Formats: sequence, C-alpha cells, structure tokens
Amino acid sequence: MKALSLTIALLLATMPTLTMAQTTVEKEESLTAWYAALQKVDVAAMEGLMAPEDSSPFKYEITDLSVEQNRKEFIESMAEWAGAISGGSIDYKITEKGEGFYRALVCYRFVGSELLAEETVSVYDTKITSVAQIAKGDSCADF
Repeated sequence: MKALSLTIALLLATMPTLTMAQTTVEKEESLTAWYAALQKVDVAAMEGLMAPEDSSPFKYEITDLSVEQNRKEFIESMAEWAGAISGGSIDYKITEKGEGFYRALVCYRFVGSELLAEETVSVYDTKITSVAQIAKGDSCADF
C-alpha cells in the first residue's frame, strides 16, 4: 500500500512538469506547422494557427522595413507571397525559448535569392499572436 501511495504522490508531483513539457511541445509543433503552412501558402492552416482576434489581435512585423500588418492585411498579402515562395523553401531553427515566445533563425530560399532572418514568434496557448522579423543577410550560407 505504501508503494502505491508513493507512486501516486510522485505522479501528482510531476504532473505540472509533464503538463508544462506537453505545452512546450505543442507550442513548438505550432511553430513547425506555421512555417510549413507559410511555405505551402496554406491560408486556412495559418488562420487556424493564429490566435482568435477577440483574444489577441495578430500582428506581423518586418522590423527593419517598418512594415506592420494586422491579421486581415497579412492574409491578404498571401497572394503576393505565393508568387515569391513558389519553387522555394523555408528552414528554421529555434535559437531561444522564453515565456510565451520563440526566437528562430529562418532561411527563406527563393528562386534566385535567399534571405536569412531572425524571427520572434509570440505564442499563447499554442496559438500564434505575433511574428516580428528582422533581416540578417541575403545568404543562408551560415544557416
């Protein structure tokens, strides 16, 4: 009986850690799904990954170009984005994790050019609330 009590006590003690780890995994899966949807220009998937407007308005920024878009403007820009990424690819690696955000080094490979960017992606409850991008170079050689 003592062994069972100890097992239950240990399980209860580790549950917050397991929940936190699961949430972190789910948030990282959201990030993976985001970049996959961005590469495929899967607008429905991107909208599903964005936080609902009533809980947290989505914001997309290209910091070094002083571009800022809300959810509607970002979605509308996908028609132009589809032409830009056609035949290209997106690779990323997480460089920093914080409370509610991920920083990633992202390599955008377009037909005939590349862009290396650092992106800070804010995530709340597995939903993306914002993306802030700053260019780091026009080559992914150091990626």
